[in-house]
Amino acid sequence: MIRVSVLLCVLVGLGMAQPKPLPGTKTPVKPAATAAKPAATTFDQDVRTLMKLTEVEASAGALIQQMGMLMKMGNQQIPDNVILAEMKKVNTTGFTNAVVPIYKKYFTQAEIKEMIRFYTSPVGKKMAAKLPNITQDAMMGTQGWAETEAKKMKVALEKKGYKFPTAPAK
Repeated sequence: MIRVSVLLCVLVGLGMAQPKPLPGTKTPVKPAATAAKPAATTFDQDVRTLMKLTEVEASAGALIQQMGMLMKMGNQQIPDNVILAEMKKVNTTGFTNAVVPIYKKYFTQAEIKEMIRFYTSPVGKKMAAKLPNITQDAMMGTQGWAETEAKKMKVALEKKGYKFPTAPAK
């Protein structure tokens, strides 16, 4: 009988068996529930979360800047304040909607969730905060290299007989 009692105590201690209450006593208190699982999210929601964490919409801002510059180049008579006002009207929702399927093409939902975990960590937050500066510095830092290589490529193509339009004189 002692062996059975000891075995029952061990099983209860391990959570493998639950003792039945004695007649006339209260039901044993159930162990506290584990932390609630976060609500399930869709793949699209996860991608949008990652895009917010990594400030992808800043890329849309860069594209809007390029649009404004192209408009100004296309017509120098348009005042800068008019172009700036039009740039402010650009809706970035279409940009986000276009980018979500691209992320889904290259990553699984599990990978996106892992990236979300990273970008919510201290080093991930720092990475997200510094990435626009790094990108801008890299673009400026490599501009000379790109111009030099483009000139070499143009010369090589011209030697092969290909012509390029020349810019009109101002």
